[in-house]
Amino acid sequence: EVNGLTERLASLNTKIAAAESTGIEASGLRDERNELVTRLSELTGARAIENEDGTFAVTLNDGRALVLGDMSFELKAEATPPLGLSTLTLNGDAVEITDGVIGGLNEAIDATTKQIEDLDALAASVVDRVNQLHTSGTDLDGNAGVNFFNASGTVTAANISVNAAVAGDPRLIVASPLGQPGQSGTVAGAIANLLTDTNSTAGTRSGSFSSIFSSMLSDAGEYIQSAENDLETQAAVLSQAIAQRDAVSGV
Repeated sequence: EVNGLTERLASLNTKIAAAESTGIEASGLRDERNELVTRLSELTGARAIENEDGTFAVTLNDGRALVLGDMSFELKAEATPPLGLSTLTLNGDAVEITDGVIGGLNEAIDATTKQIEDLDALAASVVDRVNQLHTSGTDLDGNAGVNFFNASGTVTAANISVNAAVAGDPRLIVASPLGQPGQSGTVAGAIANLLTDTNSTAGTRSGSFSSIFSSMLSDAGEYIQSAENDLETQAAVLSQAIAQRDAVSGV
């Protein structure tokens, strides 16, 4: 939508400059251009400055141009590894838009990325602590335990999985300490207690797995509440600005 608006705006710049250079009145074209600028501002926070020849230069808050005279510059959103969330480029160079609808979407991407990173850290911590305990004991045949979870590569919440060997042979599941196959369930008990064991860490968080996950949910809830409050405030500001603009236009 932004690219379509900037192309139309650049075309209108050309038409307005050509008309007014020959003394032809172009108020209709100017009104149309103003509407395009308003929509661009809603989407990106862009601002317009009128040049001496009657054309508009439309720029983002960082000064990067969306439109200069008869030229418009292309905005692209591209999926970026590892999460596949979008990053933006303007005319081929990275750009950060912090205002408007797109700015809000970028904030959502940042918040989503943080939540995913936290989940990945929790998954990695679960794998590490469970495997430490599982390999400390004895399986049903008296052999030293193997990893319960697959620990090859980087563990994430998306790829966490049970070791294929354990999944294929339940006798490899460890419940007892070394030298006591099938005689005690202390290892199994220790694994179960990880839910409430307060000595776990996941990224910057620490505590039990249950408390770490609860804190992640709490942070997500607070972010949603903050976003809703900001939306309410911005809606009021926008309403006031529109009323002031309409009052000036009426005069």
